[in-house]
Amino acid sequence: MNATRIDRSQVAAALLSLALIGLLVLRVSDAALSATTTSPGNAFTVATISLSDSGGGAALFSVTDMVPGQSVNDCITVTYNGALDPGVVRVYSDGSMTEGGVGAGTLADELTATIEEGTVVADCSTFVGTATIFSGTLTSFNAVTDYASSAAGTFNPANDGDAQVYRITITLDGAAGDDVAGDSISDLGFVWETSTS
Repeated sequence: MNATRIDRSQVAAALLSLALIGLLVLRVSDAALSATTTSPGNAFTVATISLSDSGGGAALFSVTDMVPGQSVNDCITVTYNGALDPGVVRVYSDGSMTEGGVGAGTLADELTATIEEGTVVADCSTFVGTATIFSGTLTSFNAVTDYASSAAGTFNPANDGDAQVYRITITLDGAAGDDVAGDSISDLGFVWETSTS
């Protein structure tokens, strides 16, 4: 029987070979294929919407010496500007109305406001109403001071340039008496607003 004798150098060489093969296998198994694609230069801009009116920011009314039963009215056109389809345009008070004078009464309870949507042919004298969106005292109108609380409006613009004519009529109650004589209302502001939410 022939006995094969392995010497230490052969064992060391075999172990070294196994270690090198193991390292190669580990290095090869770490290797992977990869690929990428990119989408650079992304940007975001928030849309804008706005409302403008034919009054140019001026007061619609400056009436003196009203008498019981008297009505005054004026028209204003509100135009939508924007690329989005916003919600209904609503009208409400800016909340800055003040009362003054010498009378013991509350003039805002004696003055009623009627706000209508409609169309005109030439000017306010040719107004044809399509909807009454508010009718009540100035006290009740002045109490609503934001979009969410207002239900006054049906105009729902969908396109840039869509417009709506409004006629506002203010009437001093025919039964108003001496308790409001000399009283006044000032700084009553009408606000039209639309919202995309």
